[in-house]
Amino acid sequence: MTVASSAPVATYSALTLLGLAILPLMTSDIAPNAGNPPASSPATPTLFTITGTIAQPLSPGRSSPLDLELTNNHFFNLQFTGLHVTLESVDAPMATAALPCSVDDFEVKQLSVTPAITVPERSTTTLSELGVAVEILPHLGMLNPEVNQDGCKGAILNLRYDYTGSSQ
Repeated sequence: MTVASSAPVATYSALTLLGLAILPLMTSDIAPNAGNPPASSPATPTLFTITGTIAQPLSPGRSSPLDLELTNNHFFNLQFTGLHVTLESVDAPMATAALPCSVDDFEVKQLSVTPAITVPERSTTTLSELGVAVEILPHLGMLNPEVNQDGCKGAILNLRYDYTGSSQ
């Protein structure tokens, strides 16, 4: 890859990002600042980020697409060949021993196909704006077992995004 001297030089053969998304469930139970970044966020701009929200609140037996927002602050395009979403943890303030809530109460369905996704340099866009159909988007769902899931009301789900790709 050749880059003009005024642009940062970077070569990626495999990119890995550990991202964090905070997704409220049953939003009336969530504090208004639940999705705000921590006050200790670094002042240095991040060259690439993935964030996301669900289209509708989750409830037992339902899922919602994750139309992830991709921000590329590089001076070159990034092409993705793989994207994986992992549910890392659940913060469930209403959970008790009698009404538990854990990652086992949820599921992540990955992209049903992995299209080649190109994020233009110095831009922010969503998967749907890049032409990824809703049916293909990753989905986050809440399972519907035969037990009371009230412990999951107001839960915050922490996601990690891993991706592979290259510069263009």
